[in-house]
Amino acid sequence: MITKGLYRFIDSLTAKKNKIYIIPTKLGFIFTGIMFTLFLIGLSYGNNLTLSVAFILFTYFILQMLSTHKNLNLLNFDQVSISNNFANQQLTITANNSNDILNDSYEFEIRKTIKSKLIVENDNQLKGHINYHRGHYKGNRIKLSNTGTSGLFYAWKFNEIHYEFYIYPTPQAQDNKKDYEILHDEQSSEEEEFAFHRPYSTGLSSKRIDWKVFAKSDQLYWKKFVGEVRGELRIDYFKMIGDLETRLSYLTFLLQNAYRHHLKWTLTLPNEEFKNCSGYQDFNNCLKALARYKNA
Repeated sequence: MITKGLYRFIDSLTAKKNKIYIIPTKLGFIFTGIMFTLFLIGLSYGNNLTLSVAFILFTYFILQMLSTHKNLNLLNFDQVSISNNFANQQLTITANNSNDILNDSYEFEIRKTIKSKLIVENDNQLKGHINYHRGHYKGNRIKLSNTGTSGLFYAWKFNEIHYEFYIYPTPQAQDNKKDYEILHDEQSSEEEEFAFHRPYSTGLSSKRIDWKVFAKSDQLYWKKFVGEVRGELRIDYFKMIGDLETRLSYLTFLLQNAYRHHLKWTLTLPNEEFKNCSGYQDFNNCLKALARYKNA
């Protein structure tokens, strides 16, 4: 706890400086104590063997300090990519380094609360994962740190790099089946002209199930007609129940279903509305709106 408090205090003093800073870790302080104890014993009793061991430990200590500093100095990249994902699921961090680096113990940190271990992969690419709550996150500075191969030192620096990513609400099904409103039902310009069958899935009208096919194959198939226009759903925040996060989770679940079943939808939030939506781009825009939404 004392060591972590020291890190935070030093961070507050060095956050605006683009330099590498290094201090011993808790293990490093213990190592230092053992090393100086051996020096004192060797000097007090004139034991050359003890002094030799202490000198070897001191040499190793200095080499580890230089190595930890050098490895962090080599870690230098201009772009960080963080994937968007749903809350309670992993987000992938990807960064490409321009220099040859060792597979050291690196850590990536933003906003002092989002942290991840970075693992060096082929072609000097570093990857890590974070798991955080819903929101829209962006900024222009990240903190990079490492503890070296021995863990005796903690070195860190701040890089001016832009980042932006979204964490969407966790999809959650609502018990109430009437959780959306159909703006217009399925229609057909030539209702009697059959086109083909497709496997039945949740969200499709049960009136179009071909029961004759079910009797023969024991599988549900849905009738598709020529020229039909799929229904549009109104997904409304005010029709949801529960607290803020629960409502947003319900909306996310409905959005996923509408998108997967190739439906059109209108998403209504207290501060904005997305009309005549369909396809991946609209789906992605709606998810981003749910991620950044805050109580008005």
